[in-house]
Amino acid sequence: MDSWGEAAASPAGVALVAVGAFYALAGAIAARATLFASFLDAALDALAPHKANPAERERTLWLAGGAALVFAAGVALVLLLPLAPLVFGLALAHQALYLFFVAPRRLDPFDPPDPAGRRRSANAALVFAFAFAVVLWAGISGRLAAESGAWPMRTGLFAAATAAFCVWLAARVLRPLMTRRQSTELAESEYVDERLDDDPDGALPELVSVLVMAEYGCWPLWVDHGGGRDNEDPAWLGLSEALAGDLGDWQDRFAAAWDMDDPATGPRWNDGQQRQHDFDGLALAKRLAAELEARGDAATVVSFRFSTGEDITLSGP
Repeated sequence: MDSWGEAAASPAGVALVAVGAFYALAGAIAARATLFASFLDAALDALAPHKANPAERERTLWLAGGAALVFAAGVALVLLLPLAPLVFGLALAHQALYLFFVAPRRLDPFDPPDPAGRRRSANAALVFAFAFAVVLWAGISGRLAAESGAWPMRTGLFAAATAAFCVWLAARVLRPLMTRRQSTELAESEYVDERLDDDPDGALPELVSVLVMAEYGCWPLWVDHGGGRDNEDPAWLGLSEALAGDLGDWQDRFAAAWDMDDPATGPRWNDGQQRQHDFDGLALAKRLAAELEARGDAATVVSFRFSTGEDITLSGP
């Protein structure tokens, strides 16, 4: 068909425009949901800052990108542009890449998803795949408005709407992500400053004992400064960046092994994986003891708790 009016006036055109409007709205709703989740996480971090999880940030960016592509696909179809099948195809490819590769391999192990939400996402992707097939058929069969004198205007409108949406979404997504990072860094800085203020010589308070133990949703170090054990970030103890990072990775692998549908069963490990977890943790505890001794904290009792519950002391008087 030669013009948008002629194409939209046909029964097929009316249906296509309606589908396009639906997905433009769906993209906007998905964007708002992503923004709400990002702002909620930022608010929770402001109340109780914790270690920033890179998987959470990456998931937010992927979902925001998917929302933008769905919105763009919907706008292209509302305008009955011949490029609508291409944009729908890109949006579908993004969803498939996220659901079948990025989420299960890169994100889920460190940021477990809500099973019900994942099922809804998979079902929505299936429906979107059917819509893509319909849009592709419309393009092949000439149901979309062909290039004409109004082509630059409609293409420009599509580009302007998509660009405005992407700029708005990027600004709203990146700001809370940066806020979360800054609030976490500020909390860590203030914590260390408070600890340094306790000692006029600028040293951290004396360490009585440190227990290396993995617990879900916790730091891997349990520290006693003389008033009972507190769960603390390895970076807050002045450890080397390499050791603090390795302790965090060890804890993350432990957390990723849990089945959130049945958390009472604990980590989903076979005997070999459990032994490897204990072997890696024991090696980290030995490195911790060596670092503390090297900086003059040789009197600190460093111990490690095996997954069986047994403790072993590695250093101290």
